[in-house]
Amino acid sequence: MLKVTGRRKSTVFLGSLPALLFFIVMACFQAAPLAASDDAPGREMISLKVPLGAERFMDFPIAMIGDDPVTFRDFENNLKASRKEMEDEEGNKIKKEPPTEKEVLERMLTIKLIVKEAREIGLLEVPELKMMFEVNRKAALREQFMQDLEKGYRAGAAEVEKIYKEAVKEYKLKAIHFRKEEDASNMAGELKEGKNFDELVNKYLAEEIGSLKEETIPADQLQPEVAKALTGMNPGEVSSIVKLDSGFVLVKLVEVLYPEIAEAREWASREAARLHQTGSVSDLYSDLVKKYAKFHTKTMNKLDFEAKKPGFNSLLKDKRVLVEIKGEEPITVGDLAYAMKQEHFHGIDLAIERKRLNKSKVELLEQILFKRLMRKEALRRGVDKSEPYMARVRAYEDSILFGAYVEKFVRPEVRLTEEELKAYYEKYADEYPKSARAAIASIPFVNESAANQALEKLGAGTDFIWISEHAEGLVDKNEPDLLIFRGDFFSLQKFPPKLQKVLEGIKPGDYRIYGDDKGRFHVLHVREMVQPEKSSYEELRDKLLKRLYEEKLGDELTRVADKIKENFEVVVYADL
Repeated sequence: MLKVTGRRKSTVFLGSLPALLFFIVMACFQAAPLAASDDAPGREMISLKVPLGAERFMDFPIAMIGDDPVTFRDFENNLKASRKEMEDEEGNKIKKEPPTEKEVLERMLTIKLIVKEAREIGLLEVPELKMMFEVNRKAALREQFMQDLEKGYRAGAAEVEKIYKEAVKEYKLKAIHFRKEEDASNMAGELKEGKNFDELVNKYLAEEIGSLKEETIPADQLQPEVAKALTGMNPGEVSSIVKLDSGFVLVKLVEVLYPEIAEAREWASREAARLHQTGSVSDLYSDLVKKYAKFHTKTMNKLDFEAKKPGFNSLLKDKRVLVEIKGEEPITVGDLAYAMKQEHFHGIDLAIERKRLNKSKVELLEQILFKRLMRKEALRRGVDKSEPYMARVRAYEDSILFGAYVEKFVRPEVRLTEEELKAYYEKYADEYPKSARAAIASIPFVNESAANQALEKLGAGTDFIWISEHAEGLVDKNEPDLLIFRGDFFSLQKFPPKLQKVLEGIKPGDYRIYGDDKGRFHVLHVREMVQPEKSSYEELRDKLLKRLYEEKLGDELTRVADKIKENFEVVVYADL
């Protein structure tokens, strides 16, 4: 719940900054008070409690920087962005205390102050940036137009349900796995004679010939061979023999499930609208082609972008018309050649050598024409005057201006010394301990029953090596993709998550059973362990350098924002 106080005239709407821009600042600096509330003595005040997500208050200003508002929509978008899960460079989830609502607002004000200053000093007119802004305006116009075409369409319940079911479909399966095709063929033959699948499974397991795996798995996670076998099957039916890398499988489809997932249902509704939009856009494009476009087919057919004469570079200057567009500049041979050069930016000569240009010329011309006609129609409908489009453009400009200002005026002031970094290491090294390491040996078995029997014998004192060589139900050591530990040390963090969970809380001498994704079961023996220890300065230097640099960059951002604040009136209405 957000409490808003005060009063102020409403002004131009300012769109929220992209999440990436917000995360840059979130990662860099500690929040610092930036603004005073508009509570001058004698002024009458009111308080209003606004729940997050309240659409009617989205354009309500909760703060002002000069004449520019910070709206409730800005705040809510950035609050959501700040609380999304983040990952480090290795893809690990970063567990970090989310910022408070007050910190989010203060950091937003810092960003907006810097962007406002960037506009004031004329960064908007820097040639390289102007070119980027112009390209973005064209793209943003098309994107907004596409989005507008989607508005107002409500997909039918049956249409959404069909898409939803395909998205969430899960299969409840029973699969018996054989190492030998002969065993799988024997069971398949007995099934054809009318024998019961479950009874046959029990028989083969008792004879320790196969291993059973029961699971419920999303349709999109099935192995391709299994997915193909399940096609057209009904619950209760058994597949033909499926050949996998690990052996041969017979799969019984127990049940098809459609779990209720709110996010997936929302996606299905959006996807139905997107598919409708695709059809609408296609129809609209066809109408616009008939209305505005005239093709010079003969010129197009004669074009050879791969010919040595006159050569590709000459075609870049060719003014011959390929498509006339009523009221617009035509599409020329030079336009198409330039688009090809952009498409093959790694080297047009290689594309010519591999005969790729002529094959793609028709499709690329269609893409150019599509963009031109959609832009023309968007302008005709006034999309470029709409508030959502202007907000989209402003958000992009703000993100680029912020980055440009930081690169030009903030980063050059951030300096680090080796002494500072070493002191930082002494302060924070304990936060980066090395992972515990364990020396582990393993014995793989064809099923869980055999693994449990081996575990009982080991607990009774039977020698581990004897078990690994003579126990019943051992997996063939030559099986592909077989994981065997031979007593070497490994960092526990390097193991797959499922194996890490099995090894939680281990100590020397422990035994554990681990079931892999191939239906095999491994008896693990923990022989030795090395507990976590402090990482060296050399090991942590690069990581700490990045962290300290970000902190100092944040401090500099705060200092710069405080300085800029002297030039603008900053007023905060939100009481957080």
